[in-house]
Amino acid sequence: MSVAIKDRPMVEFNHQSPEFARNWRAKVAEIHRIGPVVWTNAHGGHWIIADRELVEQAAQDWETFSSLNVVDGSPGAPRGILIPPLEQPLTLNEQDPPESTERRMLEAKFFAPAYLRKWAEYAEKYLDQAIDEAIAKGGGEFVHDIGLRVPAKTTLTLVGVDPDDWESIAMPAHKITRVPATSPDYPYDELARIHQKLVDLILERGERPRDDMASSLAKATIGGQPLDPQIGAGMLLTLATGGFDTATAMLSHSFIWLADHKDQWPPLLEDDGKLVYAINELFRAYPSNVGTARNVTRDVEFGGQLLRKGDRVMLCWSAANYDPQVFPDPEQIRLDRPNSHRHLTFGAGGHRCLGSPLARIEIKAVFKAIMTRMPNYRVDKASVEYFENIGNVNGIARLPFTVD
Repeated sequence: MSVAIKDRPMVEFNHQSPEFARNWRAKVAEIHRIGPVVWTNAHGGHWIIADRELVEQAAQDWETFSSLNVVDGSPGAPRGILIPPLEQPLTLNEQDPPESTERRMLEAKFFAPAYLRKWAEYAEKYLDQAIDEAIAKGGGEFVHDIGLRVPAKTTLTLVGVDPDDWESIAMPAHKITRVPATSPDYPYDELARIHQKLVDLILERGERPRDDMASSLAKATIGGQPLDPQIGAGMLLTLATGGFDTATAMLSHSFIWLADHKDQWPPLLEDDGKLVYAINELFRAYPSNVGTARNVTRDVEFGGQLLRKGDRVMLCWSAANYDPQVFPDPEQIRLDRPNSHRHLTFGAGGHRCLGSPLARIEIKAVFKAIMTRMPNYRVDKASVEYFENIGNVNGIARLPFTVD
């Protein structure tokens, strides 16, 4: 139930709750009925921007909507991109230009077309291995065996980590995506271990460089000064942990959807253009991230509401993807939806996901492999385990399947 207090359009919205995880589509539909910008008292109170165009506008206006996380205890200090905030700022994602732009450029070249062709070859190899093993076993658990394994091994190859060591990084990262930062189960010790592993990797690459991102950061400079290995490791950690969740979550949900809609496979296999449309629509329908926070830096009228300096704002990607003014009948999955490419699953603005081109390549390859090599697979729906909490990522924990 929603009420208005002091002229603010109010909504009960706790994105970290199990209730929200079970009913998130209904909740974002409720927000759209109330207004484009609404207020919730959850987690100390914050605004929710739901309108697709306003979400993109705010994401591009870093001077008004800042990503900074200042953990110094000062009243009103900006608290980064997560609600509730992390006590350890994210090295790359919780900065604003020019610092964030300069650091992003160090990573951006590894997603240029020439490198993407290289990573695509690795992804195909890891995918073939995963599918071979699944067929040989007569099935498996999709999230671990394919959905997480292929993006994780590909991303770690890009970073410079031994891909055979993927579980030691990917499994803790997968836990992060379903545990709130305020939970006593949040794996801070695991994160510290992975961070130190990446520091050691950068130091080692400084002595023996290769063609990977760790080597690039080992010799990088920012403002004319060598990049601190601790900062470089934080950048790699953000990439490594964030590089799995979007692809893994979307692949897992789509694996179930494809199993239920095999009649729609033939045109996707015959026409790459239709497959691209379908992938965009599934990205729209299954946004991996509920929303990303920003800090309001000045009093501003936005979406018909007065936002005050110091207010916290959530850019609600999920609501943006289900904006009925942009995507009519948003709860229906239409593989030929003409504007599905306008989804915001990868974010927008200066912090838009750098790895989105690689994620698209991986997902397209997985879709084709599933439909051609495992056409008779079946999902054990009674054993599917969805994330109890989707405040970080709207994912699936366990997804058993069989295949002839």
